[in-house]
Amino acid sequence: MTTKQFILTLGLMTAIFLPVELAGAEEEKFQRKQGVSGDDTDTLSFYSREQLENRLLQYDGKVKDLAERVAELEKGQKESYPSWLDRFTFKGDFRYRYEMIDEEGNSHRNRNRIRARLFAGAKVNDLVDVGIQLATTNENPVSTNETLGDGWSGVSVRFDCAYFDFHPFTDRKDGVSLNLIGGKMKTPFAVMSKSELLWDPDLRPEGIALELSKDLGALELFANAGGFYLRENKSGADTGMFGGQLGSLIPIRDHSLTVGAGFYDYTNIEGETVFDHKYDEDDDDIDDADFKGNTNVPNTDRYEEDYDELELFGEYAFEVMDLPVHLFGNLVENIAADDDNRGYLAGIKVGKAKEPGSWDFRYQWKNHEENSVVGAFSDSDFAGGGTDAKGHEFNVGYMLAKNCKLALTYFMVDTALSHHDRKEYERFQLDLKLSF
Repeated sequence: MTTKQFILTLGLMTAIFLPVELAGAEEEKFQRKQGVSGDDTDTLSFYSREQLENRLLQYDGKVKDLAERVAELEKGQKESYPSWLDRFTFKGDFRYRYEMIDEEGNSHRNRNRIRARLFAGAKVNDLVDVGIQLATTNENPVSTNETLGDGWSGVSVRFDCAYFDFHPFTDRKDGVSLNLIGGKMKTPFAVMSKSELLWDPDLRPEGIALELSKDLGALELFANAGGFYLRENKSGADTGMFGGQLGSLIPIRDHSLTVGAGFYDYTNIEGETVFDHKYDEDDDDIDDADFKGNTNVPNTDRYEEDYDELELFGEYAFEVMDLPVHLFGNLVENIAADDDNRGYLAGIKVGKAKEPGSWDFRYQWKNHEENSVVGAFSDSDFAGGGTDAKGHEFNVGYMLAKNCKLALTYFMVDTALSHHDRKEYERFQLDLKLSF
């Protein structure tokens, strides 16, 4: 109930019942003088009908006057608080990370890193929203971490997201949902338990995406598709990626099963210059080019293979002793390559760190053959980013307080598998995550 509704209700109740109470009080006084019992007369008969109506009219006028004053107060509040602010939403997060890396053949590395993100969403109208997100940056497309220790120099910030979201079926009652998204956005494809076999969670593709779902009661069907720009070439064909997914969410009593498949076609990537944000083909030596595990044309800075990635994914969710449990898996094959072209992932997640004192645990095993996916866009932490590695990831999180989470992650990986020069790679991360 609003303040206005409360005051009006209170005034109306006063107008109705106060005359009756006053009448009863006056009558009791009269009865005491006359020696008459209250059971011998009717309370309302003490006042004539005309007198009661006059009293009600008086109180009705007071209620109207009170309502006018409330309206003036609400008008003043609206004038002091611009209504257009109601169309905006804001949120953000900050993460402080200590990290230790032990890679065979290299020195131990210890570093402190921060990540800060601020999101603003605006409602253009009932059908269109706009989202803009700022984040710390090191120009890496799959990381918004900023390493501390550069002589106290400033921290760079970038537009991490900038997109529109057209959703024409918001009020439909038939279970159909459709979102048309354009700009620089989060990956629009379904990912099981935030696993990173194909995409790093910080990747922000650029282009147009379509998300469609239909709730059929017994199951939910979904489809995701998109066309994205990778590199615009002044002379020659542009490089891009076109992809799509089909899947379903199937409730099974108190459990659920999600299954689906996807296909992602990178156009004109074979023979294209490496996607390495640190490499400058005009100034750097080709030995500096980092293909993130993918093979290159010998003695060049160009990709040797095409990438047409066929994906299968699934997740089974249930509860054990009131704890949510998720079993998930992912398989990808680059059907454009003949050898070393598959990737596998299997994992389990237990618990959900949401309320203070709650926790979660996740384990996943991953095998990334060197040409299974484009290494520049896959997980940036596993084996230092990219492909040509296999191993384990352990993660545990604990909610210290509301919106405050402590997390530990440990990677135990073997790298350089295809070159028969296997190396051990270990990585430890301690994160403090604050959201608002």
